[in-house]
Amino acid sequence: MKPMMLRFIIRIAVVVIGITISSCFHYVHAESVEPLFLNVYRATESGRVEMLQSRIERDSAIAISKRDNRMMLELYDWTSGEHSIPVDSVLYCAHRTLSLPAVKVWLDDYPEATTLWEKDLYLNARICIEGNGMVESLDTMALSVKGRGNSTWQMPKKPMRLKFAKKTSIAGMKKAKNFVLLNNYVDPTLMKNVTAMWLAERLGVPYANKMVACHLFLNDHYLGAYTLTHKVGLNSGSVSEIDESKGVLLELSTEFDEKYKFRSMYTDQPVMIKDPDLDEIAAESPDSITPDQLLDIWRHDFNRAEQLAMQNRGEEAFDVESVVSYIMLFDICGNEEIGYPKSLYLHKEAPGDSVKYYLGPAWDFDVAFSCPQRPLWLTPWLSRLRDTPGIHARYVERLKEFVNDTYPELLRFINQYSEMITTASELNANRWPEEYKFGGWADVSPSYPSDGHVSRLKEWINRRVEFLSWYYGITPPPGPDRD
Repeated sequence: MKPMMLRFIIRIAVVVIGITISSCFHYVHAESVEPLFLNVYRATESGRVEMLQSRIERDSAIAISKRDNRMMLELYDWTSGEHSIPVDSVLYCAHRTLSLPAVKVWLDDYPEATTLWEKDLYLNARICIEGNGMVESLDTMALSVKGRGNSTWQMPKKPMRLKFAKKTSIAGMKKAKNFVLLNNYVDPTLMKNVTAMWLAERLGVPYANKMVACHLFLNDHYLGAYTLTHKVGLNSGSVSEIDESKGVLLELSTEFDEKYKFRSMYTDQPVMIKDPDLDEIAAESPDSITPDQLLDIWRHDFNRAEQLAMQNRGEEAFDVESVVSYIMLFDICGNEEIGYPKSLYLHKEAPGDSVKYYLGPAWDFDVAFSCPQRPLWLTPWLSRLRDTPGIHARYVERLKEFVNDTYPELLRFINQYSEMITTASELNANRWPEEYKFGGWADVSPSYPSDGHVSRLKEWINRRVEFLSWYYGITPPPGPDRD
């Protein structure tokens, strides 16, 4: 006897995760999509996953129902009749063409693990990527993985770092050894970092990261919706055009946790050598220079640049366009971590007065898009740099260009991206349904329903643009007195 069916039309291809015995009914249908291929999986008694049926063709649908205390998965083919496939429990149905890419990681030595627990030690692993028509698939290959992040590492949904033995291109990104999976746990929109990187590229921030939305599985356990991107670094898919034997990537951050670091002379900034590894550079140097001597070179170099900035002569030490683009990105997105500072990056091709610093790449916008009507909090040297007359004039000019040209594009991008991840938002919320507060600095809420989150994000941006336009003298002040 045919079970009662509940027709549920999915606009975007879906991945149905974690259907349990308590589920009464779930139905997937996408007959308007061309082509439609589904892979159907079930969980075995050991908790492993096996493929039940692959490449279910177009004009088909899956119905999963509970009958006589047993899960029934039924494939209905509208053109050639009906097939029934009883299973003990169905884990998920994976759409192979239009759903987000699926990143699958297996820990060779810990096959029963369902989450990461190690941040300092790499674990042997294997990875594959099912591109699902959005990015190129990756056949299974070996790599090492570990946890990553500072505040985000303390959260139940763990971020991950991927390290390949040699430079590898994954998901259409430039070849690199190191990639990261951002957890987006405190971001219910699942798109703050993505939106910021889209804007960074449009504004011309150097080395804006490409970001790929994906689902993450660890040992075949679903961990939720993540964002795959490059790890920030030199000689990689990130800052790729600087010779690490000569140049540097500096990070200013209150974490102050790198091996080689110093406090700046004029404003006491926490400056760290993010890349290169000074021990390796010293070991390969024909001049027998020590790591501490290399650190002193960059300490002196940055202190000079900081001094010039504080003297309103920042154009002598910093590339003006990168300064304008970088600060404007944080200003538009309301990312006040630039003021602590945290994850503030700048790079330089070589030490010396004749070579300028460039601000970038941009990183970490999890808790951005807050306080829409407040001036951006900056470090003292960045504030002085932005307010240097020549730089400030260019800043206002570029902000006008953003308001007139890029701002409408930004809103369209948000609409398109949110539409693409609607189903992922729901699945992620099913996996992480809790609400949580992190010491007052971040409130976690489920990522679905996503419409409300996206609407609030767009409304925030509208208010922010209105405020910045007034603050920088582009438009009259907002309010009832405005014509």
